[in-house]
Amino acid sequence: MKAYWQNLNDRERWMLGLGVTFCIFYLFYLVVYAPLTTAIDDKSKQLREKQETLAWMQQIRHQPKTTHAPQSLTNTQLLTLIANQLRNTSFKQFPYQLQQTGVGEIQLSFDQVPFNPFMVWLWSLNQKYVVSIKQFSADHTDVAGVVKLMVVIAAKEP
Repeated sequence: MKAYWQNLNDRERWMLGLGVTFCIFYLFYLVVYAPLTTAIDDKSKQLREKQETLAWMQQIRHQPKTTHAPQSLTNTQLLTLIANQLRNTSFKQFPYQLQQTGVGEIQLSFDQVPFNPFMVWLWSLNQKYVVSIKQFSADHTDVAGVVKLMVVIAAKEP
């Protein structure tokens, strides 16, 4: 190795020295710096998400609790109630299928519906009335925030 170095002229020594220096810095970047910055970015993202979750949980904790009990429904009242409420929602322009599948069970299907407003509506329905969700299926579509959805809702027996 020493003999090889001795046989190189000055320009070749400079080029080889610069090449080795560049390779050392590049290896340092690949082995130490890049994984470290990626890990820091990942941990920062996780921290931000956990802080957002904590803020949401604190917000929910401070919301007033409902003082009235949910209202019981009969099988026929459930179908009427859901049909009436769907006419007054923010997602009423989305076509849906509403059908009674069994005694006290209503199947509601959308080919496309905004997920978040639907979940808010479903949550409020569950808070106001004694219902249970027997089946729930949501599949993504090409549009962000819009899903293909099917839910089976049943009136709970008092």
